[in-house]
Amino acid sequence: MQKYLTPLSILFAGLLIAGSFYFVQNSEDVIEEGPILTQEELQTSVSLKKWTSVDGFSVGDPQAPIEMIEYSDYACPFCARFWEQTLSPIKTNYIEKGLVRYTYKDLPVVGGNRASEAAHCAEEQGAFWEYHDVLYSRHSQDRGRWSNPEIHRAYAEFLGLDSDRLVSCFNERHYQQDVADNLSEGQAAGFSGTPSFLVNDEMVLGAKPFQSFQEVIENELSRLESEQKED
Repeated sequence: MQKYLTPLSILFAGLLIAGSFYFVQNSEDVIEEGPILTQEELQTSVSLKKWTSVDGFSVGDPQAPIEMIEYSDYACPFCARFWEQTLSPIKTNYIEKGLVRYTYKDLPVVGGNRASEAAHCAEEQGAFWEYHDVLYSRHSQDRGRWSNPEIHRAYAEFLGLDSDRLVSCFNERHYQQDVADNLSEGQAAGFSGTPSFLVNDEMVLGAKPFQSFQEVIENELSRLESEQKED
């Protein structure tokens, strides 16, 4: 028995490492009740990335040479890790310099369907990216309560939105089909876990560090530059 322990331990460690970057699961939203958030709690826990050049679910120059699409799930812990650790340097080094046009699409394979629907409701009021940041800021605390409309009322009030309008949109599930369509699109592209990315036509899987995305983006920029010189 002892001779099997070491290989099994290595295999288990490998699975943990792989899982730390890419989440594959199929579950529905979990409804948990709890104390309603206060605005003070939100003030101390939410980080907004101050997006500019926003167009719906995309940010950056529409004429950027690279289109980067993220297929993600607000309930995925590794999507939250990407948002917290990697997205900001991509934003600073590429999106804000007009090199990358960045688009967020829903791939709710973990259970963040209702959070995605609420974010679409926020987009009605021109606040998708702010809501996106709130959801990821509150990921660990609130992901089990995103079916509770009062959580979304608190988020809307924090962002200065029409909270009654957002909650009504959420309760009536105006964007249930839109979220389902994004899921189908991501699956048709070959993605089954989150986060998943397309950098132009290149697939990138998992919450890799900034250096990995930097390499992919720089290689793509070099390829495009070479093509232009040949023309």
